[in-house]
Amino acid sequence: MNIVITGYFVGVSISWMMGAAPADFKKTPLSMEEQAEIAQLQSDILDDQEDVDAHLRLGQIHFMHNNLETSGAYLQTAKSLQPRDPDVLAWWGSYRAKQGGAVFPWFWGFRKIALVKEGVRALDEAVQKSPHDPVIRLVRINTLVGLKGRFSSFERVFEDERFFTGLSAEQRKLIPDRLWGQIHLGLARAHAWKYRDGADRKKSHLHKALDYLNSADREDHALREKTNMVRNQIELKEAK
Repeated sequence: MNIVITGYFVGVSISWMMGAAPADFKKTPLSMEEQAEIAQLQSDILDDQEDVDAHLRLGQIHFMHNNLETSGAYLQTAKSLQPRDPDVLAWWGSYRAKQGGAVFPWFWGFRKIALVKEGVRALDEAVQKSPHDPVIRLVRINTLVGLKGRFSSFERVFEDERFFTGLSAEQRKLIPDRLWGQIHLGLARAHAWKYRDGADRKKSHLHKALDYLNSADREDHALREKTNMVRNQIELKEAK
């Protein structure tokens, strides 16, 4: 089995931690580096309006900052150009699911349900098409954790977990530490939710969540604020 890393992954977990479905996903400011990258990508599109990579990357950047309308426009264009591309399907699917969580009204109406289901189907198709891509699996993990089982199969998260735990030592080395940090943060959130709010509140979920948080801390110090947020949520549950 070959590990294939084709997509951008920085901020995937954090993006879904800025809100929950259904919720208001608050917009966050772009960095100067991101603004410069956006300007370059927009220039690339002026030269070639069918530059799928540029549309996808712009969609990713705006998705990370919860600019859902702008993100959706770029991702929809990417999907129209490459409708079966796994990277495009994964990010477009996550966008549709997040759109379903953020759209008014706040109760779960037919439109919200349809958006979420459409997004999750796209994510599942992306994983089927590129099962050895850790970024695509990471996008699915964080989407499903964000949805917390609403109109989606939360158990898919643990399929993705089995993929990562089943990697050989050599395969694990092919995945950068920063990506491992994102993966472990996503899996920690999954087990923390199963322990706090899910029907299956076994202590094993608590122990796995804490182990994954410790791993994420070691692999990417920039995630410390987010890992501590998950720890605080667990501690609140324990205090009740």
